[in-house]
Amino acid sequence: MLILTSNVYAYSIDKSNSRICFEDFLFNKLIFERMALLKEINIDEEKLLEIDNALKSIGCTFINDIDAKDKYPEIKAIVPGGTSVNWIERRISNYSYNGELYNIQKIVATANANSSCLKYTGIQQIFNSNDYTIGNNTLINAVTHYYGGLYLGNTTTLSLLNAITSNIGYSIDSNTTVRTPQTSYSWLMNQTVVFSYVRKENETDDEQVLTHISTGADVSIYSTIMGFQYNNGSWSSPMNISDQVNYVVYPAEFNSTFYAVSYYSAVVGAGGLGIGGPIFDAIFDTSIKGCQNSNVSTIYYCWPSYPSQVF
Repeated sequence: MLILTSNVYAYSIDKSNSRICFEDFLFNKLIFERMALLKEINIDEEKLLEIDNALKSIGCTFINDIDAKDKYPEIKAIVPGGTSVNWIERRISNYSYNGELYNIQKIVATANANSSCLKYTGIQQIFNSNDYTIGNNTLINAVTHYYGGLYLGNTTTLSLLNAITSNIGYSIDSNTTVRTPQTSYSWLMNQTVVFSYVRKENETDDEQVLTHISTGADVSIYSTIMGFQYNNGSWSSPMNISDQVNYVVYPAEFNSTFYAVSYYSAVVGAGGLGIGGPIFDAIFDTSIKGCQNSNVSTIYYCWPSYPSQVF
């Protein structure tokens, strides 16, 4: 059963949790910087080491299936092997909520430079034989939905006018007539998934419950118009116009320790035993459109219910 986030819990942060909240924020910043770095053809290894050391400074440990067995025998989650995904374990102790102390174990899967279910690439060609005025056309319009596709989460656009102007080196206006006979689109998206297991501080890991699953992605979308022409009194010579968008997308409750614990308290702690399953704060899909609202592609993200579904 799919459980969606709602605003049923009053968001108040115990002062003793302020450091943990800051570390959650820092983790999010670092993990998306890391994913962006791993999209590069020539990875800056020095910068990657700097990020990894910063993650370790807030209690993160990089693990694989062997590490999980040898160093973390208490991990209840099954962590798959292989090198297609980087796995991170983060333990949070003594999180205070409603007068109770909780222990949270986060198992994090992140895309790396190899192929996996958390990495998305593709190419699409769009053909257009009509002349048209630039108007408010977009070269790239990317719309991401959250929570099983039910809610609009993020829209990122690149206007056709701005893309043309940045390429030809001088301004034209939205009334200019153009030709976009063939447009090539490609994309690269690296996803991360955070599985949050919660128990009371005085319990053992055998009593952990998976309460919160959240996902996000670092996204790059590239576009090139081949044979582009514009009419500024006469038709220009054909040329290629290229541009791109880069951004990160994730729900507000991504990696939220508060939501993991508050859901445990409200459902599991109250005797519900997690009947509804974990709560999801996840990206669902990104739909890409191009000039004249042409459909380019829709990319559906990994929506795992437990770590062993990530490979």
